[in-house]
Parts: sequence; C-alpha cells; structure tokens
Amino acid sequence: MSIVSVLVAIAFGVGACESSNTRRPAAASAPISRARGEPTHAAGPQIPPKGGIAQFTAYSADDGPRSTVVVTGVIGDYGTAFRVVPNGGKLTQELTLVLSRGSFQLGVGDLVSSLQHRLEAFPANRGTCSGRVSATASARIEDHSGTGEYKGIRGTFAVTLTITEVTAKSTRPCNSTTPFLAQAVVTTGTGKVSLKASESREKEPA
Repeated sequence: MSIVSVLVAIAFGVGACESSNTRRPAAASAPISRARGEPTHAAGPQIPPKGGIAQFTAYSADDGPRSTVVVTGVIGDYGTAFRVVPNGGKLTQELTLVLSRGSFQLGVGDLVSSLQHRLEAFPANRGTCSGRVSATASARIEDHSGTGEYKGIRGTFAVTLTITEVTAKSTRPCNSTTPFLAQAVVTTGTGKVSLKASESREKEPA
C-alpha cells in the first residue's frame, strides 16, 4: 500500500483485516520480553506527586494500525501501540498504548489532520521514488482511559509522526498512490504526566 493507505490506517484505525468498529484493546496479558528467563513486567510508572516527563517511541515497518512501543522517563514500560477509532467514529482517533503494567489512550485527531496537509508533495523525490513526511501535534491522554497501574493518569504529549518510504518505480512519475517497496513508520512523543495523588506509584525512599 502507498502512503495514502497509511493515512487511512491512521485516520480510521484499520489495516487490511481490521474493522472500523475496532474497540479499544484491553491490557490483558503482559507483552513478551526479549530477555530470556527474565520477568516480562517492567518497572512501570514511577511518577513524582508533582508529575514528571515521559517519552515514548512507537515503530513499525508497515502501514498497519499496530506497532511496538517503548516508554521511558518517569514511566519505564513497553508493549504495543494501536491506532483505533472508538465505536467506528470518524472524528476521534486514538493511539492506545497497551503496556506491561496497564494501558492508556492518546487523542491523535489533530496529528492526523496535520499529516493530511503534508501529503500532496509526497514523494519528495519523484526521480528516486522516495520520500519522508512528518507531522507534529499535541495529544492529550484521554480522560479515564488508564487501566492497571496507569489508572488516573493525566497529561499531554507533543507527538511527531514520521513516515519514510521508497515506492516502486513506474513508467509514469511515482506519486502518493504508488505501492511502496519499503517503509518505516515512527511515532515519538514527549510530555508531562501525573497520577492522581491516591494512585501515585512513586517509590518510598530506601
């Protein structure tokens, strides 16, 4: 699929076998760690009472709605990120982070809108049929979306979505609908997060 398919997957939360009625994934089982013989649960949230800075990186090699995600800073966790549209709605896009200690959702509708405006000139290099497109927007943690150890989490991330791809060479000039040969989709975010006082997971000093 081309970069237009990527936008559709982001905007509607669907891949080739997904439905627009996809519901929010549940954080049922812990992600599988690469470390053999090691516990699969990470430290999770260690957020001070006044809040702290967290970062995440989600990455995949295709335009599906699912990607691997790693969270650092005052949250040390990992798992899977899903782009979904709750109950089939077309105006509310979410990025759901399903981590080893729980899950929460980010509203990424503004990010999708920002990306749409950058697609007309893709790919940037029509001679090599390759290009890179990036968009940045604010994404707030959805109210009451936290589960597990993330119950009560609040905050806003500055999120950047970057898509890099090489498309097939054709007799006509390649464009945004030309099938891609290779692709990298990376989403990064940095923001201040907090937990309700009664739900803070900050460790007591030793």
